[in-house]
Amino acid sequence: MIKTWGCTYTAVREEYEASVYKMFGFSSSKKMASCSVKFADKFRHYNKGAAEWVLKRCTSMYNGSQIVQMGDAEREKLVEVVTGMAKRGLRCICLTYTDYPLVDDSRPADFFEDSDNLDRNLVALAIVGIKDPVRKEVPEAVRVCQRAGITVRMVTGDNIHTAQHIARECGILTEDAVAMEGPDFRKMAAQELLPLLPKLRVLARSSPEDKLTLVSMLKQHGDVSLGLMGAWMGRGPGSA
Repeated sequence: MIKTWGCTYTAVREEYEASVYKMFGFSSSKKMASCSVKFADKFRHYNKGAAEWVLKRCTSMYNGSQIVQMGDAEREKLVEVVTGMAKRGLRCICLTYTDYPLVDDSRPADFFEDSDNLDRNLVALAIVGIKDPVRKEVPEAVRVCQRAGITVRMVTGDNIHTAQHIARECGILTEDAVAMEGPDFRKMAAQELLPLLPKLRVLARSSPEDKLTLVSMLKQHGDVSLGLMGAWMGRGPGSA
């Protein structure tokens, strides 16, 4: 898309690289990453991450011509857009920014060292959908595993709708199987989870701790777990 604007990603990056003040890597708990850039008249904090999570931190939005307030109704409409995109197997990323003055006497000296101080009152700029196709050999590989008596599960940080779409494409998620999200998974007691384990095929929006809990519970009940990186499916690490 950036090429249609008459510029290239590398050129933009080189132009502003020296102005980067602080980089914050992707956080699996926040599902986002961010970067603060120091301009002549302000600090601008850019954020990108899982759309439905980032939208919770937005208080305004760019409507194509100006910045307008984002209320609950506007946010809900955008979440519906995200859900529709995710159901088609797209990974949905929300791009935002927010500005801070260069000088603010009320601001602690270490204000810009903590992304939690910065990732708030964001301005939503765009929601993009990324299509990451499953490799053509994956569905057959899943069938081979299943014929051998191996249960294939997908544990991913993706949106639940994206994960379900991909899992169906791969033959992992069937009509009688269970798909759930990490926040729900971690709230449940062990005695509640145990009856679900045999049918659990997709665990979406999961954290590293969720993956450890799932593998530990399966091992306790005699299962042998093998972790597969997302690259096996043509997707990012930890997707499968």
